[in-house]
Amino acid sequence: MTMNPENPYHHEALVAGLAMAIGDFGALCAENDLPVSDDGLTYFCVQILADWKIATKHMESIINAAVCKHLDEVEA
Repeated sequence: MTMNPENPYHHEALVAGLAMAIGDFGALCAENDLPVSDDGLTYFCVQILADWKIATKHMESIINAAVCKHLDEVEA
């Protein structure tokens, strides 16, 4: 089954999955004393979404929502 970002349920699943990956990315960088840059994080997210075969036109909104979701979870 292909995830359709225009379907709200699929969109939320994509955001949640990417938010988890962002957390893992941050932890990996911290463990190895590597800085986390906006460009590096964006590249990481785009590569994941491309691997998931998500159209470019949907990537920005999914990445922004995933970053917000991750930050909300970190602050909670």
